[in-house]
Amino acid sequence: MPPTPLAPRAARDLAPQLRALHADALRWATACADGDPDEGADLLQEAYLRLLDGRARFEGRSSLKTWLFGLIRGLAANHRRALRRRLRLLARRAHELAGALHGGGAAADPLSRLAREEELAAGRAAVDEALAPLSARQRAVVELVWAHGLTVEEAAGVLGVGVGSARVHFARAKERLAGAQGALPPIPPRPASPQEGCADA
Repeated sequence: MPPTPLAPRAARDLAPQLRALHADALRWATACADGDPDEGADLLQEAYLRLLDGRARFEGRSSLKTWLFGLIRGLAANHRRALRRRLRLLARRAHELAGALHGGGAAADPLSRLAREEELAAGRAAVDEALAPLSARQRAVVELVWAHGLTVEEAAGVLGVGVGSARVHFARAKERLAGAQGALPPIPPRPASPQEGCADA
């Protein structure tokens, strides 16, 4: 059964309370987003949208503030779970592809494979250390672009966010990582494509 949108009269009744709560709700959403103000604004906007389209209903069992803050916290947890699922799936596919490309066969040199694995592990540790100060969303975008060779546009699709939002997160992440560029591998080269736009915008 599809959700029932909030009735116009109910929306008008709630509007003054939501306006009064907006500043506090935005601060709470930003805290739930690990301090990322853009992601916090996205969380709050999604909470408002769910209230309006009926996917979330305020039934008055608690104060509106308590209900709204709980909704925001739940949405943030859902986003983190979805992000972890996407990254696990992507990592598994990348690992399978790497195995197909570099695994060789019976004739493959075990010492060469071991050296390659150690090199990858060292690079992975350096990337993890460099990414640690970033917000969760910035870290995910940078990981997808640098570690997995995606364009920013493709990373946006993986994370389920708009391309513009992904570009902002990527640009801010690059600024914060400016002092640690030596620890990061170069972005893998990709053929130019009119559909992709600027991969590192």
